[in-house]
Amino acid sequence: MCVGLLAVMCRLSQLVTLFVHKNNLSYLPHCLTNVSTLKVIVVSGDHLTCVPTKLCSNPDIKFIRLYDNPASEEKKKKKKQQEEEEEKKKRRRWRQQREEQQEKDGREKEFMEAYISSLQDRDAVPYSTTKVSISCLL
Repeated sequence: MCVGLLAVMCRLSQLVTLFVHKNNLSYLPHCLTNVSTLKVIVVSGDHLTCVPTKLCSNPDIKFIRLYDNPASEEKKKKKKQQEEEEEKKKRRRWRQQREEQQEKDGREKEFMEAYISSLQDRDAVPYSTTKVSISCLL
């Protein structure tokens, strides 16, 4: 980390725009949260692992961008992997539900076939059976 740069940042009480590029920074100093005039922060090509939360939530700062940050890229990759895993889980759940439904449908079909077969084996239609007409509009 560039210690001299951090020491200078803490003394810039009237700083409006902070633009740093490839300074081997691993964090932005907390003292930047005390700079009331700061409006724009752009950091690129550094290995930032942390940015003060107070800095990000400051309504006076109008623009914060962290470009070409390997740590951010790793976070994006992890997030993408997590999203892909969630999608795989959803597909597995959907496939399992579909298989369960097919199995259930198969059992219902087997029951209906057995019931119809038992009706055909009877000599007469049971007196409690009534004729029902069903129509469906699709």
